[in-house]
Amino acid sequence: MSEKIEERPKLRDCQFCHAKGDNDEAVYLTKEVAIGHDCEFEIGYSVRCVGCGVSIHDEYKDEVVRLWNGEPRREDEE
Repeated sequence: MSEKIEERPKLRDCQFCHAKGDNDEAVYLTKEVAIGHDCEFEIGYSVRCVGCGVSIHDEYKDEVVRLWNGEPRREDEE
């Protein structure tokens, strides 16, 4: 299960089909949620492009946004 994130970070345009990153109906961030018997927990985040279907996933929200926007992983900066 996934749900749209309320606070929307700035996302760049899709590098494959050039869908507008500032249009939530074209490129959007979701929180991936797993549901158990009596609990619900986050399992990661995804940025998805509706135009071409490409998506990127990571455990952390800030990291998936950085990767979508073409910035290196934090561990690669050290």
